[in-house]
Amino acid sequence: MLGCKQQRHPKLFYSLINLDERIRPDNPLWRIHDIIDFSFVRPQVEHFYGSRGNPSIGPGPSRLLRVYARIGGSVQKQGRYEDAEKYLFKALKGRCLKLGDTHPHTLESWKSLIELYEAWNKPEKAEEWRIKLPQTDAVEE
Repeated sequence: MLGCKQQRHPKLFYSLINLDERIRPDNPLWRIHDIIDFSFVRPQVEHFYGSRGNPSIGPGPSRLLRVYARIGGSVQKQGRYEDAEKYLFKALKGRCLKLGDTHPHTLESWKSLIELYEAWNKPEKAEEWRIKLPQTDAVEE
């Protein structure tokens, strides 16, 4: 399903990362962005998308959320559980907002947070999140 164009959010999910500040002002992509109106692409590709399912989202937010999830997993392996919790929670929160509670990537983030609490020896927190985990046909027991 083809999603709607979303507004630019310099500070995505209220994080400390300002996406506009991460790209140098002299980067040629800014000039391309200002000069070319890419709205002509949408009518050209609409017929490739279905009418049911989750709407697509642009690559920016989904990539950032994937990065959060991967960083969380990496720092968890290093035993940095507090840092891992921050990143995994950002990934889960963002995926819930952008993809919905039952999307496979959201469920993956949910399970990663549960696994973190189990590795961190916080079984009560793991159980708290396990109870909140949406039950779908895609969820494995």
